[in-house]
Amino acid sequence: MTAVLCGLLIVLWIGRNNPPLQLLLLCAFILRAGAGLAHIYLFPLPDTELDATTFEKNGWQWALQGWSYAAHNFTLGAFFYSWIVSIVYLITDRSPLLIQVINNLLAVGIVLNVFKLSRYLYSEHVARKVTWIAVLMPSMILYGTTTHREAFFTFFFTLGCYHLVKWYNERSLIYFVSGSVFVIFSAIFHYAAIFCLGAFYAGIYFTYNYRIIKRGMNFLSFVSITLNSLVFFALFFAIYNFEIGAYSISFILGGDSDAIKSIVQESLSHAEGRLAYLQDFEVNGLGDLLILTPLRIVYFFFSPFIWNLQAVSDILISGEGIVYFIIIILIFRSLIFNCSKKSSFPLLVMLAAAIFIFSFGSSNSGTAFRHKAKIAPLMICLIAYPLRSNHKAKNHPARPFTARRLK
Repeated sequence: MTAVLCGLLIVLWIGRNNPPLQLLLLCAFILRAGAGLAHIYLFPLPDTELDATTFEKNGWQWALQGWSYAAHNFTLGAFFYSWIVSIVYLITDRSPLLIQVINNLLAVGIVLNVFKLSRYLYSEHVARKVTWIAVLMPSMILYGTTTHREAFFTFFFTLGCYHLVKWYNERSLIYFVSGSVFVIFSAIFHYAAIFCLGAFYAGIYFTYNYRIIKRGMNFLSFVSITLNSLVFFALFFAIYNFEIGAYSISFILGGDSDAIKSIVQESLSHAEGRLAYLQDFEVNGLGDLLILTPLRIVYFFFSPFIWNLQAVSDILISGEGIVYFIIIILIFRSLIFNCSKKSSFPLLVMLAAAIFIFSFGSSNSGTAFRHKAKIAPLMICLIAYPLRSNHKAKNHPARPFTARRLK
């Protein structure tokens, strides 16, 4: 309980200068800490029997080996989270509640990132509205509580997105570097972040060259395009041959049939249990992949469907699918506005990349539920325009945009 009280004091201190924000953060922490206490003392929360237990137990077993094995046990990927748990246990002692409180604080940080992103793009009034969605979202509460890696990944990923949005509008190099570093750090927990960052870099490259060509070519323009093309293609070939886990990113860029099949087989290996979907679809090349992707996205967001409901947890997942349906409609309503202002470009590109990667890597509604919690904050930030347009501008004027064109 000491950890919970310390976490509460930290949250109160973070929001000390902004009472409305403090209320949001306080509610977020109380919901997540309360869920954690209920999980330990009353009843187990959903999706806490496999990965959550494994991560925590691995951390404890590594901690028992002592400090001399800390460097030996260091790893990247999913079990980097277990390594962090082991370091915490080496400093203190075994306490799953302490790990949950750390996740609670990171989850509060995610809510804070949603608020800051929405305020930067729209206004503080709108930010308060949309942040309530992040506070109350069931999947964000669950994975901001249990001993999963989602809280670590999502906090640093959303923080990186916030800094990249600021760089895109203000052209401050410090934001570009910090944003890239935060996203890369989040990739340590889940490699999908690398794809998202690569998509953002590619988008910047093509829009930059388009603007140069549109203004008219001269010698300086030619030199500029040549230099940034050399940098881009150097990064491209580095990423092209970069391996994520057992796979090469070239399966997407090059359309290698065998590589695509191996990725699909890995995805289907998780398609087990009563919540599995699309188990019988075969992908023999890039064309099949492109055809199958929209269907996978539909299942990713909205399964299990009503006719598949068999348990209380199914109702929770399916019910949140309705929330995502509303969010997607609001995003499309905001799309023209966000594209015209260009300030949301980093979010739009990275969200599109994340949806593709996570929907492609999920063949089970339970896994999809967990992955959706990673991208929900970005989706929430992009629904604000309809809320802004329904508010009286004279009382709460929207924050002016300061996007600069590349020169």
